[in-house]
Amino acid sequence: MKSLIGTILSAGILSSGVFCASGVETEPAAAVSCFPFLPGGAEVVSGEPLLKAEVQPGASNTRGPLFFFQPARSGKTQSILLKSDLPLPESVRRIGYWILSRGSGWCEVNVLVQEPDGNIYAYRAPASGDSPWTFYEWEMQSPSEAVKKFAVQPNPGKLRRFRGLLVNLQPFSGGGYRFGDVVLDSAERPAPRTWAWTLRDVAEDISYQSAFTGFRLAYAGVEAKARLPLVLFFNTPDVRRLRGMIYDSAGRVYDNFELESDDVAKLRSTDLILPALPRGNYWIDLHRFGAGGELQNRQKLSYLVQFSPVTELPPAVEPEISAIFPDQALPMAEVSPGNGKLRLKIASQPGDIVKYSWFDQYKQPCGSGIARENELDVPQGIAIPALVRLELELERAGKTVDRRVVRVKLPGGKSPVAGVPAVPQQFFPLDETETISITQPLLKESFSDHLPANGSNWSISLYWDEIEPVRGEIQYPVIDRYLKLAREKKIPVNLTFFIHLDHLPEWVWYDQLLDQNGQNMHYSASFTRKFSPCSARTVDALCNMISQVVKTYKDCPEIVGWNFSQGVESFWSDASRNRLVVGYDAATVEAFRNYLKERKFPLAGTGAASYDEVQPPVPVFDGRLDLRALYLAWEEFRQQVVNSYFERIFSTIRAAGATQPIKSYAGMGVGDITRMLPVYRKYGAELCFGGGDSPVHAFLQSQARNAGVPLIGESFALPPFSPTLQFVMFTEIAYGAMTGGTNIMWGRHFSPGEVRTEALEASAAAASLAKKIRSLGRSELVTANGAVMFGMLSMVNRSRSSMWIDWTNLNTNGFSDALNAVIGNNLQMTFLTDATPLEILRRNRLIVLNDSPLLRDESALRLAEYVKTGGTLILMGEAGRFNQDGKECWTLKKSLGEEAAPGKTFRFGQGKVVWLARPLDWNRELMPLIGVNGFTRPVRPSGGAMRAALRRNETDGSYQLFLFGKTWNGGNPHAREIAGKIVTARVEIRLPAGSWLLTDVFDGKPLGSYTAQELSGGIELSADAGKLKMIELKRRK
Repeated sequence: MKSLIGTILSAGILSSGVFCASGVETEPAAAVSCFPFLPGGAEVVSGEPLLKAEVQPGASNTRGPLFFFQPARSGKTQSILLKSDLPLPESVRRIGYWILSRGSGWCEVNVLVQEPDGNIYAYRAPASGDSPWTFYEWEMQSPSEAVKKFAVQPNPGKLRRFRGLLVNLQPFSGGGYRFGDVVLDSAERPAPRTWAWTLRDVAEDISYQSAFTGFRLAYAGVEAKARLPLVLFFNTPDVRRLRGMIYDSAGRVYDNFELESDDVAKLRSTDLILPALPRGNYWIDLHRFGAGGELQNRQKLSYLVQFSPVTELPPAVEPEISAIFPDQALPMAEVSPGNGKLRLKIASQPGDIVKYSWFDQYKQPCGSGIARENELDVPQGIAIPALVRLELELERAGKTVDRRVVRVKLPGGKSPVAGVPAVPQQFFPLDETETISITQPLLKESFSDHLPANGSNWSISLYWDEIEPVRGEIQYPVIDRYLKLAREKKIPVNLTFFIHLDHLPEWVWYDQLLDQNGQNMHYSASFTRKFSPCSARTVDALCNMISQVVKTYKDCPEIVGWNFSQGVESFWSDASRNRLVVGYDAATVEAFRNYLKERKFPLAGTGAASYDEVQPPVPVFDGRLDLRALYLAWEEFRQQVVNSYFERIFSTIRAAGATQPIKSYAGMGVGDITRMLPVYRKYGAELCFGGGDSPVHAFLQSQARNAGVPLIGESFALPPFSPTLQFVMFTEIAYGAMTGGTNIMWGRHFSPGEVRTEALEASAAAASLAKKIRSLGRSELVTANGAVMFGMLSMVNRSRSSMWIDWTNLNTNGFSDALNAVIGNNLQMTFLTDATPLEILRRNRLIVLNDSPLLRDESALRLAEYVKTGGTLILMGEAGRFNQDGKECWTLKKSLGEEAAPGKTFRFGQGKVVWLARPLDWNRELMPLIGVNGFTRPVRPSGGAMRAALRRNETDGSYQLFLFGKTWNGGNPHAREIAGKIVTARVEIRLPAGSWLLTDVFDGKPLGSYTAQELSGGIELSADAGKLKMIELKRRK
């Protein structure tokens, strides 16, 4: 039978040494892959001299050389220019590029495009940090959408030109960045492609970093044929022959192929043509042989077909690739209970030697030997039930000619754990989370050594793919191992499963990708997912796993919390990052149609004759409100789907009998967070947020406090050093209820070294702070008498983000400006949203509503009632011009009486409205505006470096003043980098009348006695930069 695999010569195109591209027969390419950066073209354009730029040898996951940057640590933002000069024909619709940032901080990328008139414009483009090789795309834009314009430069010709990438690195960035191929893509979108595919290797030996994301090879294509350079497969000079097999996840084989070549030059000009198969995921098992027939290596690859004109599978064929298990593409075996031998069917010849090696659930070696008559010894002492790994090697005439991996099941049962569930600490607790793979068991165990002294909860992080590698086969002994260790050391445990795409089991992972992505080119952490929620089969599988695990361990005395998140829920992604929605999952489309049908949504204007023809609307990224009725319905539908996902997960945990708190990430996730919090409260769930050192943390702490939901703050940095960690804790104190506490996210970064040493010192200091604060008893936050309200409906709609805020443009409707104005000026205002209940609005004498032209009728009526009963409301621009249906109703204006109009100040009921004619300039105008409208705050420090917060003890009526010296912006500084800096300020403190004794809580030293009048006039106080200071204020008798 003729192989489905083919090869074709490619026309290697060179253009003045600037870039190279693989051509396609005679038809024009839909996408051109090239390496455009000019040799020596990396240049430091701002900041300190920080890095060397060097051209590295070609890597297997890019066609050309790549640039590598190793930034020096600096407290300043640093920018790097990657120079290029490529023509951009009018057919080019987007520019894509590869970045490897594993172990490094977030970077910001600007694409530089030169117009025919010579002007060069910078455009914000997608990027991320701590990610594997990831392909990002930037949609072509007009100059009006640029973030910066540069001086006129010569531009020969009439075409636009790609002039490179401007990369901005955060202060105190670490690690390094690699930039690979650039793709100039002309394909039509978002119309369905006729052909799109990706090919990636499954590098099991590095899966502990991020399962299936440590790719050595990652290639994507949209051409009419699935083609890629053959030289990528002949990856060493010794490889002379390839033997391969293509099969599906059920083990059905569709093709056997064999390729030979002694001509390296020919390999470099030859493309491999993969077979056209229907939409789905397929596996390629590849063996490489040397000139003497010896096996060089074997490789497993995923061939994922997203779009295909082919609808029928080719006939199945017999596998031919392997001498070991010739009749099985996916070998699996099971050992009978009590049997110490495993007999396998191996196609060997006289004189052959079959060597075997066993590896346990932790991928640690546990036995080896030579098979006798195809029978081998099963290792003893492995706790069951277990799924172990068996590696076989066939030696013939002194040469290795084949290797195979077999999964072997050692069956056994698991009874539910008996005991009484522990009661967790619910005031300012400290969690510490590692994401160390079970394949590093000793390192994972060593993480627990420092926890008893800290009094921290251990979030034992287990990856779904490692705990349930085969459907229904839970590796209970692995969970038991770490729970036993926690029991011995008396450490409370949050049993944590991280579920994001990087760690879905293989048996659902590739199906999930296919469900979510029309193109599947973004491939990083959860924030780059496309625009559909996770598939029904993935949620069903997840809930089944959750139910099994919780039923088994619900009464375990060590477990104080559950965390099954981060995040299948995040498959709802921030589409605004790449200004593109590729497609929607079929189940999502069907659910949306049913949603419209149930609500009898009018079809007029949708272009559909029936509900069965309706398609989700495609977002238009023009920076304006989208008032199309169908788009507004889509946004509301999407919110309900998101809420229902959390409801499903939380209810599954409770139905399995768990009583401990549920912890779940969603702070950077999906939908309007304020509308999700009631679901959290209903099930006793706690909100986790991994951006605790950003201004958004303060906003979320306010929302969680208003909703009665604990919020666990966590830094972006992995792991955080002491200044960053203590700033996260200060934000919780200054804006939250302190019921959620702090999580120190170590991630996988716990190997011995300087980073671990300093981070351990940071965790010990944080633990000491938390214990001291808890010893003083619970306290309530004392806030200013004013608040800032954000119209979430307007913000989400304008950004086109499927998250609750656009992380590409955080200043949508002035969001980040408002946050920075309040936080930077230490105004101690709380934050509200258009969904905040009336009783919480009434706690504030003054409310400033940000630019919110799109406002629900119920929100408008609630605000009018707030003013009517005595509140002061500051509005701006066209507040409430449109309602939730997109209709120009001016509900808020009509509800505030006849005098209401933009540009006017007027009374309504017992309250007052100040309606600005235009949106507020938050940085310049906020403080004067609220100052003349009766604003007061409990603490007022001079200068901008001292942050302050005041809390009142719920038991004895004493007060606690918290001070923090913030002398840096962004990044994760070492303690030594800001050591010795002292922040001094004159601090005005508003307290009830009387005499007050001030004591430094951490060193016990008295700071003097003052009258309330003296305190309100201000006293001089100091704090070390990056260190939290706490002063107790007790009334003198």
